[in-house]
Amino acid sequence: MRTIPGSTHHQHPDTGQPGRSGLGIRIAIGIVQGLLLYGLYREAAAHSDFARNSLVFVPLLLSALLVPPLAVVGITQLPGRRLLLWGAALAAVVAVLGYHDAWRQLDPAALAARQSGVLTSYPSMRAVQAASAILFIGFALILAGETARRAFAPYPAYFRLSWKLGLQLHLAGLFAAVLYLVLWAGAALFMLLKLDFLQLLLRDAWFNIPVVAMAFAAGLHLTDVRDDFIRGVRTLVLTLLSWILPVLVLIVAGFLLTLAFRGLAPLWATRHAGMLLLAVIALQVVLVNAVFKSGQEDEALPRALLWSARAACLTLLPLAAIAAYALALRIGQYGLSERRVLMAACLAVALCYAIGYAWAALGRGAPLQRMAPVNVLTAWVMLVVLAALFTPLADPARLAVNSQVARLLDGRVAPQQFDFSYLGLRAGNYGLQALARLQAETASPQAAAIRELSAQAAQQRGPDGARAPQPAPDAATIAANLDLRTPGRTVPPSFLANDWQQATPRWRLPACLTSRTMRCDAYVLALTAQDTPNVVLFPGTNANGSVFGQDAAGAWRLIATVNIGPDCTAVREALAHGTFRLAPPVLPDIEIGGRRLQLEDARHRGVGCKL
Repeated sequence: MRTIPGSTHHQHPDTGQPGRSGLGIRIAIGIVQGLLLYGLYREAAAHSDFARNSLVFVPLLLSALLVPPLAVVGITQLPGRRLLLWGAALAAVVAVLGYHDAWRQLDPAALAARQSGVLTSYPSMRAVQAASAILFIGFALILAGETARRAFAPYPAYFRLSWKLGLQLHLAGLFAAVLYLVLWAGAALFMLLKLDFLQLLLRDAWFNIPVVAMAFAAGLHLTDVRDDFIRGVRTLVLTLLSWILPVLVLIVAGFLLTLAFRGLAPLWATRHAGMLLLAVIALQVVLVNAVFKSGQEDEALPRALLWSARAACLTLLPLAAIAAYALALRIGQYGLSERRVLMAACLAVALCYAIGYAWAALGRGAPLQRMAPVNVLTAWVMLVVLAALFTPLADPARLAVNSQVARLLDGRVAPQQFDFSYLGLRAGNYGLQALARLQAETASPQAAAIRELSAQAAQQRGPDGARAPQPAPDAATIAANLDLRTPGRTVPPSFLANDWQQATPRWRLPACLTSRTMRCDAYVLALTAQDTPNVVLFPGTNANGSVFGQDAAGAWRLIATVNIGPDCTAVREALAHGTFRLAPPVLPDIEIGGRRLQLEDARHRGVGCKL
């Protein structure tokens, strides 16, 4: 008897147990999730007291966003009591991550005053990504264990359920996005008839948030009852990926062979070699697993794929060792930063794969069968690492702040060279707490300078915990920010003293006119018929310049912009030494009703920097 998708009874393809299709309850979960998200959105948009209490609001929002889809997936695969138990456990994990994410963004003074929502009402992207990864890995492990009715399931169960869950989530997201686009297409069609009801609906959050949540739940249901479709997509994707592995193996082998002759110096010159090596390791792991699949297809593997997989497993270790050496050198020279802590965490996972896969490749008997326990063990390691990174255990900001402050206090970094603004503006609660300690520092030989500079950095935040507006630079500061490139000429004093807050929109000005630390190359040139010269500013090596001139009242204004293209050293030299001429425009402007339309000569676009 054929099973109809949407019938009340069927045999679940993963558990093999009879049960319901779950369409009704899945749609209900999607609707409830959508209504809950809409309610939270309304609270945040209204800046209510509840939304401003981010220590409560952020964990609730993160849980409402990420946990219901897992309930939709598990409704037919787990008994109701077990689903509630695991759902509550995963929601608690997400809530802890959300709480810490909100706490780390709070000002300690505001927190002590119980003003706990002064900085944020939404989870940060880092918290959403970490919680999503933890839920995906954890739920796949849970489903496999529940299906096998044992703590550690056979590896094919992990493989099948993790790939199915990943494909379900992606395809359901695609389904919801396409449905939303169809609704907008329908709104456009009705607008042709001067009917805007659907367009108005789609602009209202009370409609589109529940609709998208419901569509996502429906997409998860459709991909669940059509398990043959998921298997087909998985097979196609893995087959295509597996045949990329031989190409990558040749490239990596060539790189390592060349490195043996060229040495490590070219890698250190790039300043991002470690990140690139970790990215290559991740790509190799994905492609090796595309060849390995569930571990039951080894005998049918073509020799080219089998030997490519073994070679890839063996090359992971030298790549990881080089990345570890590079990271160790940077930490020894400059201490920990948030990026280096994240790299160290990625490296720990990479070394698990590298050591385990080398052990698998050198094994006898069935080729690569040892990869199965390595993958499962590394999945648990990833859960531990992610949980540590996004809680106080190993928060990158906490570790980076402690490392940099220790370097400051023991004299390895002079106070004048220390980035106090990092503590005040970018390190969250950990940085602000460190600033408070440094303002009371007395033991360090440079204690006076540390107290003064940390006090200045603390003033960069306003009383509400937000970044305080910085005072505009004065004429002397602007003069110090400008590197004059035209010999024999000086920047007019009136330009330096100009009121740039009133001259033009602040966002259009180069940063050297609005900041106390940014620098610009300055050129004083005669570009107009007026007696007063023009000032052209290029921020650093930026190819886009700003041209300033005086108006009739004597105030300096931004009158034009210029782009000299990338790496145009010769053009800059010509501007500096006056070896240029002014040419009339190729095409005149068009004036219509007092409005000027500029015609751009398309024949001279993209000529580069050749002189």
